[in-house]
Amino acid sequence: MKDLIISHAQDELRKLEKLEAELTQRSKEHPEGKLNIMVKRQRYPQFFFIDQISNTKGTGKRYIRKENMYLAEKLAQRDYETELLSNTRRRISVLKNLLSEYYATSAKDILLHFHPAKRKLVKPIYGSDEDFISNWYLANPSCLNPYPIKAEYDTNRHETVRSKSEKIIADALLVHNIPYVYESQIRLKNNRLIYPDFKVLNVGLRKEFIWEHFGYMGDPNYSADMVNKLDSYYELGFWPGENLLFTCESSENHLNTNQVNSIIQKYLL
Repeated sequence: MKDLIISHAQDELRKLEKLEAELTQRSKEHPEGKLNIMVKRQRYPQFFFIDQISNTKGTGKRYIRKENMYLAEKLAQRDYETELLSNTRRRISVLKNLLSEYYATSAKDILLHFHPAKRKLVKPIYGSDEDFISNWYLANPSCLNPYPIKAEYDTNRHETVRSKSEKIIADALLVHNIPYVYESQIRLKNNRLIYPDFKVLNVGLRKEFIWEHFGYMGDPNYSADMVNKLDSYYELGFWPGENLLFTCESSENHLNTNQVNSIIQKYLL
């Protein structure tokens, strides 16, 4: 399980490495020469192209006319991308050093270096994942929705859910060993209770998410209820991508299992 800071660092590193590869490839097509800009008393700046090889003989500087302004644009773009590439490589180096240093020593592993007798004298500040998960399950009982389940689907954890898509989500969570509860309850500000499809837990971050599946997006009444439900979550401080996850489908577009697994990978592992 990944620490929040490390998760962000790894995401940023992947983006920077992709950018570095793109900029490196683009640099092969950059023009040679130097862009020189002169502003005297004229209202507009004048652009000059300097051929650095020929310029040693005093013949390498020439004025860039309006119809050739594309050359000035290419040279300016090259200079920008060269600086950006240098900056990107520095940031990649910093992040790699951060990740290397961070993984060198884990706070949870410190006790492993203690003598067993000394270890027994310590009350760890970092509790075990097992204890945290156990306490989370105790605080979040499952299957509290009193509304009858009409179509029954049994998950691989031997729970009954209301739809095939909810079974797909539950079984995917189980495969990835993500703690979850089905139809626990949340009390709204007006004291009304709602029952989210799933509460799920990112153990590494010690963070809980709501996961709703909206399965009848083609039904206008259902869509209106969905909007109202999302508004209720917003009032309680649940925001998409922060601590609220959701999937959608309609009769024409069914649940995409790849999307389910991508959500799990991004937010819960």
